Amino acid sequence: MTTLFGLDEAEVRELATAVSETDAADTFARSTWLVLAEPGDRLAGAIVGTLGAACALQLLVDRVPHDDIVVRLHEAGVDESDLGELQAGLDRWLPRFSSSVAKRALSQAARFGMQLITPSSSHWPTGVDDLGPHAPIALWLRGRSEALDALGNSYCEQAMFVCAGFDVKLAHYWRWPSGVTGNACGCTRD
Repeated sequence: MTTLFGLDEAEVRELATAVSETDAADTFARSTWLVLAEPGDRLAGAIVGTLGAACALQLLVDRVPHDDIVVRLHEAGVDESDLGELQAGLDRWLPRFSSSVAKRALSQAARFGMQLITPSSSHWPTGVDDLGPHAPIALWLRGRSEALDALGNSYCEQAMFVCAGFDVKLAHYWRWPSGVTGNACGCTRD
């Protein structure tokens, strides 16, 4: 039996191809990183962007020591001064890592008809790349992936709303011009 991330490769490929047409290893790794890292996690984004999602995940699966990861990233061109938070990142990600959680995320996504959109997907909204290492590692989509193509002149706001009345009015004023000009606006509320 061949393995991928310590799991049966056939099972990983089956789970990944149910939600994406891109590379199965990359799909599985990116969906797992979505479970491990918080949205906008600069360190996770930098590691995945530098080494690739599959290689970065394999380092966690293999429990590669901190110092060896630092050497690997330094060899890949990451400035050592940018790696000061690596141990804190590992301390956040490793307790969340579970192959059963990673597999469940993909099987549930397939069950609900979701797709995983990755940077190699033809429908990836390239505007998010402007966020650099804070950009999403991948995006879950439920619906038509072609709709993402219309997001070229769009923006998304994410905020923690505290004042119930004021925030609704403010969000309305931000969104109204978007609809008039034909742009899309997404809003998430924490």
